[in-house]
Amino acid sequence: MGWLTVYEGMISIFGICVFILFIRAFINRKKEHKKKKLRKHLRGLIIISAVVYLSTQMIYLDSLKEAVDFYYGEESSKVTVIKGEKSAVVFTPDTSEQSFFGCQNGKWKLPEYKLTRIVEKHQIDRNYYISTYHIGNEKGIYIIVTDQKPETSAGKKAIDSEGNEFIIPQKYRVLEVYCAYLREIPRDYSLKIDGYEVDVDWNNLLNTKEYPIFV
Repeated sequence: MGWLTVYEGMISIFGICVFILFIRAFINRKKEHKKKKLRKHLRGLIIISAVVYLSTQMIYLDSLKEAVDFYYGEESSKVTVIKGEKSAVVFTPDTSEQSFFGCQNGKWKLPEYKLTRIVEKHQIDRNYYISTYHIGNEKGIYIIVTDQKPETSAGKKAIDSEGNEFIIPQKYRVLEVYCAYLREIPRDYSLKIDGYEVDVDWNNLLNTKEYPIFV
């Protein structure tokens, strides 16, 4: 089964219904009474879809586990979750995707609900692609490292200057990824993977100002 979220499922069903209605409209384009009926159905479908979409935006769940289970359904047992201060990043196997969940007043929101603020930055080392994500006003920051040579990445360990544990999510289709949440943004940060020191500008990557995204 592929990765189909609540929001994506709703959009897919809506798209199929709209496509069917347009086909019917084309076939009956010369029959005025049927065109009026189809337009009425289409307006109703748009209203219902808007209500469903807004409902997903307003869903708040009591725990991160409940939010992940609701969002991913039966596939939730296969994801890898890394929790931050008031957020979490979730990795899905067999894809190169990650989703961010946010917590507000003790309640967890789905990824489609706009988080307060995400500052993301990226840099490329000759062996690794580095991404950092700072959520809202959290003290910490996510670091996600993607090995650009996954065929030689098996068994490698990531060790940083702060002693953080880097988690390797269940293997992606073609990528090897290391991820950690730094509880506080450090100075003079460094990261080594199997003894190789990742050569990027950490001062910029760990700066929580919004721009630039790519450096």
